[in-house]
Amino acid sequence: MQVKWAKMLWIVTKRSFWQWPAVIVTGVCVLWAMGSGSWFPMLIWLIAEALFVSFKLQNEGFVDQTVRRQARLEREQESERLEERLHGLDIETRLRMRNICQLERDIADEILAGEHDELARSTLESSMQEIERLTDRAMKLAAKKRSLQRYLDSADEKSLVRQAEELRAKLESAEDEITREQYQQACAAKTREVEDYAAISRSALRIDGQLEHIECAFAGLKARTVRLKAAEATEWDEAGAQLESELQQLNVGVDALEGFVNEVLSVRHTGSS
Repeated sequence: MQVKWAKMLWIVTKRSFWQWPAVIVTGVCVLWAMGSGSWFPMLIWLIAEALFVSFKLQNEGFVDQTVRRQARLEREQESERLEERLHGLDIETRLRMRNICQLERDIADEILAGEHDELARSTLESSMQEIERLTDRAMKLAAKKRSLQRYLDSADEKSLVRQAEELRAKLESAEDEITREQYQQACAAKTREVEDYAAISRSALRIDGQLEHIECAFAGLKARTVRLKAAEATEWDEAGAQLESELQQLNVGVDALEGFVNEVLSVRHTGSS
């Protein structure tokens, strides 16, 4: 488990100063300095703390325990943020997004673990940035599906179709010109509503398909990352190009879907205004 030195120093220092004995001693030194005007005890205390931090950083057991505790805390915080973003999604989409986010973390762990040459590290880090971007785009697609699903849940397609058919029947039987014109307008509005429902339903299904595609692709990328780490240096150019191409294709698919969904929502908004 690799942690940057500056981050490790900050974690250990924070743990040292935020323990109750350290807080009490620091408070006493501050009060002494304010009362006597002498900061010498505080200086001695800071030097002692610095020596304590230095000693702790040389203790592999303490460092390992601290790193694991910090990693666990970060995972818990990340899980809480994820659950906030997943709130309101249907069960299937929520589970799929959890899987996508977990696969992203697994791929990141594979990339961070072990030593790589410069070309391999550059390729993997670039790929990781694209994977993080795709995960964020997948989350936004899931949020759009939530909005679409709310409309679908509030409407009844069979009822809309039946209402449209009833309006067409009334239009055909109407004899008065003004009445016919009114039914024509009502029939056209109801037909647009039926078409909107169908288009929104297709959009929700396409989002489901795209999210499932991303999930399967990430599972494949996780296995690919393990293979790439074991590949010979001479194979990295071709392997890196394949990885970049696969990620690019995923982005193209998401671009196309976002365009389709935005067009559907734009048409519906225009039609309803």
